[in-house]
Amino acid sequence: MGALVNHFQIKPEDRTNIPAKNAIICAITVSISTLTYTYAIYLTNYPVVMMFKSCNILSVILVGVLCSRVVDKKLKLGSKKIVVGILVTLGIVLFKLFDPEAAAKDEKKTEIAGIVLLIVSLLADGFLPDFQAEIKSKYKPLPMEMMTEINKWVCLLSIVYALVLG
Repeated sequence: MGALVNHFQIKPEDRTNIPAKNAIICAITVSISTLTYTYAIYLTNYPVVMMFKSCNILSVILVGVLCSRVVDKKLKLGSKKIVVGILVTLGIVLFKLFDPEAAAKDEKKTEIAGIVLLIVSLLADGFLPDFQAEIKSKYKPLPMEMMTEINKWVCLLSIVYALVLG
C-alpha cells in the first residue's frame, strides 16, 4: 500500500533509490527483534518482558555511542539525549523493581533463555536506528520512502519465515 502511495505522491525525479542491501539489513534487524521478543514472552514473566522492552532506549544509546557508523553530525546522539535516556531507563527499572503488586500477581518463572532472547531483541532494537541513520545520511530518502522500502523487505522475510515453518 505504501509503495502505491509513494508512486502517486512522490514525483519520479524526487524519488530516492535505497539500495536493497541496506533495506534488507534493516528488515533483518526488525525481524530478529520481533521474533526474539515474541519467543521471550513464552519463557519470561510479563513484567520482566515489559521492563526490558521499556528500556530499549538504553540499547539505542549504547549502540549509538559505542558502535555508530553514522557520519552525519546531525544524526549522532548528543549528550543531552544520552542523559535523558539513562534517566528514563533508570526510572523504569526502579518503578518495576519496587512495584510489590506486580511481583505478587505474577507466578510465572523467568527462564534464562527468555532473558537471552530479550537481550538479543534489545540489541536488534539498538542497531536499527543506527542502520536507518546511515541510510538517511547517505541517500537522504523521504521518511515514507524509507518506511516503505524496509517494510517491503520485512513483509518478504515474514512470508519466507511462514513458508519455512509452515
